[in-house]
This record gives sequence, C-alpha cells and structure tokens, in this order.
Amino acid sequence: DFQPNRLPAYTREGVLAEVKRVIVAHFNGRCPTHKEFNRFSRVHSATVVKTFGSWPKAMEAAGLTYSRSRMRRAGMGDDSQKITPELLLSELTSIARKHNGAAFLYDDYRRLGGKRARGTFCKYLGGWRKAVVRIGLKDGLSRVRPDLRVYSDDDYFTEMQRVWETLGRQPTAKEMRKYGKMSYQSFQQRFGSWMKAVHAFCRDRNGADGENTPIGIHQDEPRSRTFTAVAADSLAPPAVVQANASTPNKRTPRKPSIRLRFRVLQRDNFTCRACGRSPAREIGVTLEADHIVPWSRGGETTLQNLQTLCERCNSGKSDE
Repeated sequence: DFQPNRLPAYTREGVLAEVKRVIVAHFNGRCPTHKEFNRFSRVHSATVVKTFGSWPKAMEAAGLTYSRSRMRRAGMGDDSQKITPELLLSELTSIARKHNGAAFLYDDYRRLGGKRARGTFCKYLGGWRKAVVRIGLKDGLSRVRPDLRVYSDDDYFTEMQRVWETLGRQPTAKEMRKYGKMSYQSFQQRFGSWMKAVHAFCRDRNGADGENTPIGIHQDEPRSRTFTAVAADSLAPPAVVQANASTPNKRTPRKPSIRLRFRVLQRDNFTCRACGRSPAREIGVTLEADHIVPWSRGGETTLQNLQTLCERCNSGKSDE
C-alpha cells in the first residue's frame, strides 16, 4: 500500500513502531546503521536518537541487542597495547636492525614491516627525524638535500612582514599559505605554532631597534660631531669643506631598516597619510616609508621623520 514518507506525529510510540517495522521488513531482526535505516524509514535516525537518547537505546527498546564491533586498521593486528614513546622506540629499534642503509627513512620503516603512521611519531616523539636520532641512527631525511637552505628567524620574520604589508593587516595561516613563499607549517615547526610565530615576530619588530644606526658611528659616540680641518682636507677641496663645515659627518642611512619600516607602517595603520589608501581595503596598493623632511635636506631616517605614503603619492611628491 502507498504510505506517506513521513509520520503524521513523532510520538515515542509512533517512532518505536516505525523502528520495529523497518527492522522486521528490511533487516531480518538485525540492527541497521543510521544510513541503512534512513533508506527505508519514514522518520530520520536523528529523530530516533533524540526520542530515545541514543541509537543503542532505540535498538534495545525495539527488542534488539545492540553491539558494535570495533574496527581496527588493516595490518595493525590485535595488539591492544597503549602507545607510549618507549613502546614506539622499542618497535622502531627492532625494525631498524633489519636496515643496512646510511639513512633510515620512513619508507624503509614501512618496507621492513613497520605499521605506525608518520603522525604517530610526530605526536609522541616530535617527528620522524627526532625518533630516528633517539635510537642512535644518523638521520631520517626523506631524501638527500645537500643544497637545502637553512632559514634563520630573520628570514621568517622578513617573509611575514612582506605578507603583512601586502595585506595591510596581520595575515592568517591560510593567507600565509596563499601569499607567502613559506608555508605556515614551516612557521609551526620553527616556533611551535602559527600564533607563537606571530608573537615572536611582534616582539622582534617592536624591539629596541626602532631607529637606524648612524653610518660609521658607534652607539656610544656623539652624533653631532662635524668634520675636522684635517679630515675635510683629505676628503674634499677647500671650497667644498667650507660649504659643508657645519654638516654632521655621521648620519642615519637614507633607507630605513626593515624593522623601522614596519614600525612606521604599523603606526600609520598601514594607510597612506596623503590619500588614505590601504592594501587592507584596496588590492594592489603598495606602501612606502617616506621622509617628511627630505634626506637630501638633512632629514634623518627616524620614526618621527618618516610617514606612510602609497607608491602613487610618493612618486608624485617632490623634495622641493
């Protein structure tokens, strides 16, 4: 007979009757899975769970004994030992004895009968390479990379700053993967997590290196020294010496350091102070750190004498 595909009312008795009908008609007294039950029932399995509290309780209310055998990964055997770092190292050592190569790779481990996933070594031992080192072997590289570059913290911070300036705001991990030359996973491996990398970057950029160091002068030396007569005679003709007699010979460099540049852009909220454009609101905007008092006129490269301008406004600006 034709039956509607939904029950008229979802009472406990009506839901239980529908469960019994489906089990008898389609599963010969066997407990169905959620997906199997939903193919034939006029009530969804989620409604059954909501009515009885859980799927096993619904099956028991229908007169069945619910039992779900635990599925084990193929090849793992019946070993029910709790995984510990000591157990992993013991298993790894026994398999490594069968290997004669220079470097013990994860592929070698699987080829010789190892059943543990790579993520298991990451979880309990910090990674495959660390696990290999702990059992006394030399290396566990996936492949030989003699030309592999080792990045420093400054390399990571420089790349994060580039993406930060491109977006005009703090990048997320997904945005670093999209716009960066380094994946956010490399930041995680270096600093422990993505947010730890961001905090380390902020501590570095907001440190004491906010001003450029004057060219050729030690930090303890006064910055107001002028040319002496002897030094001037050795560097320029007398006419030039007289014209520049009052000009300090120790100045900050014209180009701001990367840390100072970031502090300027951050202070101005990554927004051009002339036109208000920002890469956070308009794609393709490039920001620059510009001297308020031109460097050619004696302006120093300091936080107070720098401002954020977009490339268009800075190119249209004149020192005059």
